[in-house]
Amino acid sequence: MAIEDRIPRTIWWEDDKVRMIDQSRLPLVGDVLECEGYEGVCLAIRSMAVRGAPALGVAAALAVAAWVNNQSAEYDSHELFFAGLEDVVQEVKETRPTAVNLAWGAERMRRLAYANEARSLDEIRELLVDLKARVITKLIVGQFEYPVAELAAGQPPAEVRNLVRKEGAGIVRNPVRPYLTGEELDAIPFVSRFLASQVDLRRYKTPSELFPYMDILTGRGCCYGHCTYCLWVHTYVCGTSYSVRSIGNVIEELRYIERELPQVRSVMLQDDTFPDARAREFSEAKLAAGIRLPWSCYARGNMSYEVMALMKRAGCLNLHVGYESADPEVLQRIKKGVTVERMTQFTDDAKRAGLRIHGDFAVGFPGETPESFEKTIAWAKRLDPYTAQFQLMIPFPGTPYYNMMKEEGWLNERGEPDMPQFPNEQIRAMAKRAYRRFYLTPRYLWKCLCHPYDRVLVRLKTMARAVPAMFWRRW
Repeated sequence: MAIEDRIPRTIWWEDDKVRMIDQSRLPLVGDVLECEGYEGVCLAIRSMAVRGAPALGVAAALAVAAWVNNQSAEYDSHELFFAGLEDVVQEVKETRPTAVNLAWGAERMRRLAYANEARSLDEIRELLVDLKARVITKLIVGQFEYPVAELAAGQPPAEVRNLVRKEGAGIVRNPVRPYLTGEELDAIPFVSRFLASQVDLRRYKTPSELFPYMDILTGRGCCYGHCTYCLWVHTYVCGTSYSVRSIGNVIEELRYIERELPQVRSVMLQDDTFPDARAREFSEAKLAAGIRLPWSCYARGNMSYEVMALMKRAGCLNLHVGYESADPEVLQRIKKGVTVERMTQFTDDAKRAGLRIHGDFAVGFPGETPESFEKTIAWAKRLDPYTAQFQLMIPFPGTPYYNMMKEEGWLNERGEPDMPQFPNEQIRAMAKRAYRRFYLTPRYLWKCLCHPYDRVLVRLKTMARAVPAMFWRRW
């Protein structure tokens, strides 16, 4: 499979518009935003609809291109054009002042214009708008730290492994390096130090975590690594590879957060899944270190009660668990590797251990029917996790799930699940129904009364968006 087919598009130019995946709504939905003018791109950057250094750089360049492409007749002289360009570049940079790549993308467009100042305005405009197709000349596949460092140090592109680059009219793919070892992961500076200086933690909220919280990784990859729909195990760290930082290194970072960032109330360990052995080792080390900071992690629905009880003693607050579906045939088709019965027992054990659960359920799997998703809704209500989401499945290119849906003709023109027995509009309607049936109940309202700060007060903006989405807004 070609590399272009395996990497999902985040932001692109199409039909004289800037289009982007609305990352503020992931993972629930994969909406595409359309911005005809640069103002819309600026708004998307401010609202966190576009995130991540590479995407921000592209967004900045495309915002300038959109300004040029929709320019009014008032910019009919070089003086007026370049004055307007300066204003737009500055406005784009101010949408996220600390984003280095954002400033780079805008400045690159500015420098290109001034480098061709002697040309006619029509030529300059054509050059800037044409740049939209040439913004990305290099990209890194897989783990990026060492390739980026080598490029920054001036190493010839041909010698940088993991690099895909344009060369003339063609694309050259360099060899890919092995996945980083535990020692190499330990050598990477703590992400918490970067987040502390570059990110406003108050802007990030999630229903399942204490506010404010922080994400860190203790390892990369998934020790299970077979789920057909998972983007990460098929495009980033593939298969069952799971490279981990030393426990001592992780404990040192938690000490740093507890000491230097006292406003952080919990830490989310963003490992794809936290297996029993790793959870046991981490919990024992955290207890021995006397660190009281609450934490959460992703978990498969087959952890043992003994390990979960130990995790609770070590301050574990919440488990993020992918239940996906109550239909055994769906679970088998997506290679989930765990049964409904085992996940039900796991949920009972987690609650007995005193752990909260954020349940991930989804709709739009291959061959799924309205009847099977009704079972999933009913199962979610019986399991009664602390919080739950009912995600519209996103078929990411590069995953076996996407390939199956495409081969069967089960994707609509927007790339969304759309099957004869389960049309896209019905999938959307049932996802809304799932949210209403889970959250609009006396039991959940009672939980809100018991925990008003964590369940209501810090989520008012989220709730303001959620109510229209549950009833009348399309998503």
